[in-house]
Amino acid sequence: MKKQIVIFTGGSYGPVSFYEKQLKKIKPDAVIAADSGLEMVSRLGLMPDLMVGDFDSVDQAVFSEYENRGVPIKRHPVHKDQTDTALAADCAAEMGAESVTVFGATGTRFDHMLASLAAMAPLARRGISVHLSDPHNQLFLYAGPQHLHWHLKPGTTVSLAALADHTGPVTLKGFAYPLDRRDLSFTDAGLTVSNYAAEPKQEMIFELGLLLIDVVGEKETPQNETAQ
Repeated sequence: MKKQIVIFTGGSYGPVSFYEKQLKKIKPDAVIAADSGLEMVSRLGLMPDLMVGDFDSVDQAVFSEYENRGVPIKRHPVHKDQTDTALAADCAAEMGAESVTVFGATGTRFDHMLASLAAMAPLARRGISVHLSDPHNQLFLYAGPQHLHWHLKPGTTVSLAALADHTGPVTLKGFAYPLDRRDLSFTDAGLTVSNYAAEPKQEMIFELGLLLIDVVGEKETPQNETAQ
């Protein structure tokens, strides 16, 4: 069973050094390359456990190199109903992931980022920890019920967005703007944007729905202490 799985997908990345540092923290059990995400895998000198997608945007020389090295391939047609990221998410679930970190899902294409978040929602609903990481933001997607205990440095900016019609009731403790069993919807994003840690320890509790959490900057993954 694979526990910690990393997906490299075809988006914007930034400095290679950031991902080298993140991989040292995560120590993944498996790496999945989704289409042109394989190019960053190559730049990092990694050997992926699986390549998945339609491979219409990856550098074919890079693809052929890994194909010749015997990396397993799950090829899909270009005309399909799922994105390459969604296909990679399905593979991660099949491999027994308990935690999935996605690199390359955020960047210059907002539509692609939305599609990537939608692709991760089924994983979150199955109790799999979901983390989308880039040099500027750490995005975490959780499905209720959750009771998160964090240890963020006071002053760290944290924004929340409800991605389900009904998310809550949400309780925030240890933040500058606390909440006490507040039901949230997507249109409440203005209420929960740019909050920040006010105490050395923070708690976030919610019972139902999907909650996207953006921790601005490079931070450790919050620990969920509630079994689903």
